[in-house]
Amino acid sequence: MGSFDYPSPSSNDEIHKPTPVGSPAVQEPDSEQTLVSVSRAFHPRAQLDPLEPDVIIVTNDEVFFYVHHHVLVSASQNNFNFHLPDNLDHAVPLPFILPLPEHSNEVNIVLHTMYHLSCNHYAPTFETLLSALGILRKYGIALSLYTSHFATPLFGLLLSHAPAHPLEIYAIAAENRLEELAVAVSPFLLSFQFSSLTDEMAIRLGALYMKRLWTLQHNRLAVLRQLILALPYMHPVDAESSCDQGAVIKAWAQAVEELAWEARPDLTCNAIQVAFMCPGFQFPCSLCKDLWNARVQEIVTEWSLTKKDSRQLVLRECKIGP
Repeated sequence: MGSFDYPSPSSNDEIHKPTPVGSPAVQEPDSEQTLVSVSRAFHPRAQLDPLEPDVIIVTNDEVFFYVHHHVLVSASQNNFNFHLPDNLDHAVPLPFILPLPEHSNEVNIVLHTMYHLSCNHYAPTFETLLSALGILRKYGIALSLYTSHFATPLFGLLLSHAPAHPLEIYAIAAENRLEELAVAVSPFLLSFQFSSLTDEMAIRLGALYMKRLWTLQHNRLAVLRQLILALPYMHPVDAESSCDQGAVIKAWAQAVEELAWEARPDLTCNAIQVAFMCPGFQFPCSLCKDLWNARVQEIVTEWSLTKKDSRQLVLRECKIGP
């Protein structure tokens, strides 16, 4: 086997670019030696553990990953799908060669997860991520141990795909009872239409998590109704005043009625401002106009805070059982 070319740490400029999992495999000119493709993260000098690597994982595309037996065994509930012995004693040649039928892109996510490392800079596709989750289950690695809170790398990787695939991420959270992940992805589901829910997805979500999602949307609409139905403050008027506060109340009711037609859980603050903007310009009384605008600003502020408070809305209404 030829020499290895180990990569240096990536610069900040490179961190946002997709990174190849392994180094290129090349044939040395005029030599029978071949440089094999070695993982950029799990190479022999990676120093990911105080001990030397004693297992070499070889993927179906022939990328070599240098890892540690004790890390794999401690993380796996089935000795890596029964491919690993409990102990590597003198009867077992070292390093132990472990060929796997999966692709290096998928195994790379699995190993980064087991070593508590981020692999975001590899920019794995969503399909690759889904495959890696299946591989984690296959090799007896409990997903809940590596996605228990937002600080775990796999949690962050899953959440990075939430804007494009919110329902799928929510289903993963439901299937594995990943409470923090379900809460984190729920704001991306405010526009979800239950009429589009398939039977297959309903089974994956289960009754509890479907109720949680419905409750989130229902509660947000209830909050919106409560906010817009509250009238602007009225200033005192005397007998000589020409201010028509009845017109203010009527204009507010008309704006509320129009806004009610487009009310939805993901309604934007800008849509609220636009709905109340035109009526607010019609008042000859500057004080009425100021109070009107102040009330609209209160609604916008409280609605934006409600968006940030989606977690409390969900947890208050639907507690997760044991």
